[in-house]
Amino acid sequence: MQPSCQNSGVQCYGQVTLAAGVAISDGVILVADPGCHLVVAAGVCLGRGVLVRASRGHLIIETGANLGSGVLVVGQGRIGAHSCIGSNSTLVDPDLQSSQVVAPGWLAGQFDPLALDGSEPSAASSTPADLPYVYGKTQLEQLLKTLFPYRQPLKANGTKPNP
Repeated sequence: MQPSCQNSGVQCYGQVTLAAGVAISDGVILVADPGCHLVVAAGVCLGRGVLVRASRGHLIIETGANLGSGVLVVGQGRIGAHSCIGSNSTLVDPDLQSSQVVAPGWLAGQFDPLALDGSEPSAASSTPADLPYVYGKTQLEQLLKTLFPYRQPLKANGTKPNP
């Protein structure tokens, strides 16, 4: 993918729409997978090192939302107007209403574990209210596997696996 927008300190790839008046810190990466669209509305604040990846659909960050440093957002959905996402939080397929707050360091979201490989979501998970929130090691490993398909976890004793 080639960069789709130019701004000091931000890298954009794919179909990314940045409104005027977006505050962007250094090290921000915005990605929209093929066939997906990422929209960042006016008045949004993106902290240092934020990574936002629209996949399997459209991802919209509404007016005045604030994403703290180190936030990772991946999937489809929306972050409502004036919502605040604490630093180092991870959201999968967010569905946040206006003015909602996510505490720093949280791993949360709604997802279909069968669709994390990039396939279409199943019909059983078409309503966001039916989807589980992500908590725990198993879900984190699934997320890491999706984001970094060639990653090999360390052995139980902390050493690298054999090549």
